[in-house]
Amino acid sequence: MAFKLKNEQLKQIVKQLKKASNSHAAQAKKIDSMLKDSPLDKRMGKFQESDAPDAKGKFRDLAAPALASWMIKSRKG
Repeated sequence: MAFKLKNEQLKQIVKQLKKASNSHAAQAKKIDSMLKDSPLDKRMGKFQESDAPDAKGKFRDLAAPALASWMIKSRKG
């Protein structure tokens, strides 16, 4: 959460720098590129929607064999 807050603050600073002189705009461009190349984005990748059924917390109480059988039953195909 702290990273997200800092990220939002940096985005506001980038907007202000872009409105300033050319040298500040170049600095803003560097900061903006650093924000886009976030290690979190590299690690997580892009989110993709899944058509898998939602367990709604049931797997927390299941043993491993029961969880495996639930996953097999809930799969399409």
